[in-house]
Parts: sequence; C-alpha cells; structure tokens
Amino acid sequence: GEVEQMLKDYGLEGNMETVKQWYDGYQFGETEVYNPWSVINYVDSCCHNKNAFAKPYWSNTSSNSIVKNLVEHADISVKQEIESLIAGGTITKPIHEDITYDDMDSTQDNLWNFLFFTGYLKKISERQ
Repeated sequence: GEVEQMLKDYGLEGNMETVKQWYDGYQFGETEVYNPWSVINYVDSCCHNKNAFAKPYWSNTSSNSIVKNLVEHADISVKQEIESLIAGGTITKPIHEDITYDDMDSTQDNLWNFLFFTGYLKKISERQ
C-alpha cells in the first residue's frame, strides 16, 4: 500500500512494524487505514534522525479537546470503561457509521463511535 511505498521511498522499510503498531487504526467501512498525519510526521522525523522514536503526533490536534469535552460529560459507566481500556482491557460496542458531529451529544454510544472513527480506538474483533 501507500504507507509501505512511502517508507520504501525514504529508505525506512525496516520501520513498517513500528508504523503499523503506532499508526494503523482508522476504520472506514471495511477498510483499515493508517493515521496519515502521524505517518507523515513520523517519516519526517526519521528523515532528520534515522533513530527517531514513534510518538503520538495527533496529541496536539483539535480532536483532543473534543474527546476531553465528551469524556468530561460522560456518565460513570463510560468513565469506568475508559479506565478499563487504559488498563489494557477491551470493550464491546456497536458502531454506527451514520452519525454526524451534531449527533455527538445525543447518546453515550456516540463517544465510542467518535473515538473509533478518529483512530483512538481499534477494532480487534467483530460480532454480528
């Protein structure tokens, strides 16, 4: 794919596993894609320093303030599930592809959809 080609173009083929672990997580329909902002910034860092470490390049983006606001207004069960995820656990949630930004506050499930579609969460299995 494009990420493999980009790494090859910059002589960074050996970094593919790191890129996959750090930046592979977006889901669009059935297609899993990489976080483009992070991949580009990581490759740029490696061009300046071949031994650059992967890091969360998205940490200074506007979506963090959105997440912070959603989490601050979440109920206690959502906060407990977030703590479980931070501790390495998993949760099962329905994913709705048809929500819009205006729907964000309508249900707690929309927080999980937002986190999933913006790459903060990753699907590890699927139930019907």
